[in-house]
Amino acid sequence: MEVTEQLIKDYDLNYVLQSSSEPAMLAEIGEAVKDQQAIVAPLWSPHWIFSEYDLKFLEDPKKVYGGIEKIHHATRQGFADDHPQVKEWLKNWKMNDQQIGELINAVENSEEPIDGARKWVENNQELIGEWVK
Repeated sequence: MEVTEQLIKDYDLNYVLQSSSEPAMLAEIGEAVKDQQAIVAPLWSPHWIFSEYDLKFLEDPKKVYGGIEKIHHATRQGFADDHPQVKEWLKNWKMNDQQIGELINAVENSEEPIDGARKWVENNQELIGEWVK
């Protein structure tokens, strides 16, 4: 919220930041999309909402929100020696924001998260095959 308030000041925007929960924000986005209305929301990626709607990020040339971030995996000392096959899988593991969003969406929108994950795995065998080749 603080960073978004700073962004509104830095870009001299005539917007009012509405404080709410993430579910309330996502509901508002859904309503705006349904009604074909413009909406601006402080989202982050990866997020499942991007697999649900065709949303775009606004440019931030002043980098108020910062730069590109990455997700990394880590293991314990000696893990690669103990589990060389898993080490290779982790080395090959790559997902873009859209793919991660789809996985999150599958897990979050299932009655049981593990069922959503299993369904995602079933539907993404080609991608998983690239990891475990």
